[in-house]
Amino acid sequence: MAAGRRFDRTGRLAQRRVVVNENAPSSVVRRLFLIKALTPVVGFSLGVDGGEVFQIIAVDTLLIGPGAIGTALGLGTLSVPLQVWAARIPLHRARHNIRLFIWSMGVMALVAAMVVWLAEPGSVVAQIVLPMTILAELSVSILYATSMQPLIGYTMSSAQRQNVLSRTGAMSSVAVFLLVLVVGQVGSSVQAALLAAMGLTSLALGWSLRVLPAPPDDVEESAQSGGPSRSLLLIYLLFVGSGLAGLPLVLTYVALVMWPTGNLGVVGAALAAGSIIAPLLWRDVGSQLNTVLVGAALAAAASVVAFVLLPNPVGSDGWPVALLVVAVLAVASVSVFRIASMEFVHRQVDTSSLVRVMTLLDVVGSTTSQLGLFAAGMLIEASWSGRFDIGPEQLDPYRLWLLLASAVMVVCTLVLVGSDRSNSAQHHAHSSS
Repeated sequence: MAAGRRFDRTGRLAQRRVVVNENAPSSVVRRLFLIKALTPVVGFSLGVDGGEVFQIIAVDTLLIGPGAIGTALGLGTLSVPLQVWAARIPLHRARHNIRLFIWSMGVMALVAAMVVWLAEPGSVVAQIVLPMTILAELSVSILYATSMQPLIGYTMSSAQRQNVLSRTGAMSSVAVFLLVLVVGQVGSSVQAALLAAMGLTSLALGWSLRVLPAPPDDVEESAQSGGPSRSLLLIYLLFVGSGLAGLPLVLTYVALVMWPTGNLGVVGAALAAGSIIAPLLWRDVGSQLNTVLVGAALAAAASVVAFVLLPNPVGSDGWPVALLVVAVLAVASVSVFRIASMEFVHRQVDTSSLVRVMTLLDVVGSTTSQLGLFAAGMLIEASWSGRFDIGPEQLDPYRLWLLLASAVMVVCTLVLVGSDRSNSAQHHAHSSS
């Protein structure tokens, strides 16, 4: 038994003693691992989160105009209110929903493969992939978001969960990177074959998910009452800060403002390396999770400060190397912070609010990402044009934005971890007495 604070069925924090999950069978871990790793690959191919693979196929192969692509991707935001509603789905539906999700993505990948293979570029038939993008986004929001993290939290021990959350992120990043390179260099026949392979793999994986445990009905509470607690609001702000401080559109900023004559391929490789290597180096942190969470937040903030202090433009004399080092450290720190913060939530959340909390966290994360990209684009434009002179040369609107976002992340982390330690100490003292 382990003492701890967990969110109860209303989303509030309750002091209680909780049983640490036993290790899940290896068959369960393998299948959830595969789903977590495969979903970004298939999703990016169908246009989820504006996937680069989808954009390459739509523009180069199907000859669809940017206006139609942008409209389809933008309509994916319609999934947000539906996802908030889906947070009420009971936990015992998670196994069924994750199978529906993986099957639906498999079918859509097969349909996309047929369109790429058979449709005349620029025709009406070629544009079938556009509504499928919206359907894929809805499938992720309603089926995947309400089942993936809840199943991971319900079935796995802390060590298993950390291994899955860290390794799958790195593997999917590598797979998407390689897929983008391949899809951009091959013809429509190979692109169709890749989509078909992803579709068939998804269908087979969905069939194998019968081994997943089905949570019993009695762990649910259908009626959610009361607002979120202060600690839960801090966790939401934690995800907001990490999303906004994650150097959105940094390549665009470097190309226009910091290093106009530089090699963007090298900068992009440095960012990719940071996001891949850090999760691969993650190990079970045990009782040191709070320390890792605070350390990652401080490291990310320090990296942002270093980024702000770099000369503008970086020029020569070793400053480009400093830029690459700062970029790697910033992305690696944010990657570690996101893994640690997700594990923190998993350790706190009660099964009666597992779906609700995890689904709303996904809403917060995805919405923050979209807002961050929008705001970053506007601020980079302002920084590049020089329309806003707010002081020192280094402190343009985009860099000021990064400083404020990292400050929010650090403050929320320190307050949340301090509150958690204080409540744990009080609970331990109460138990001892």
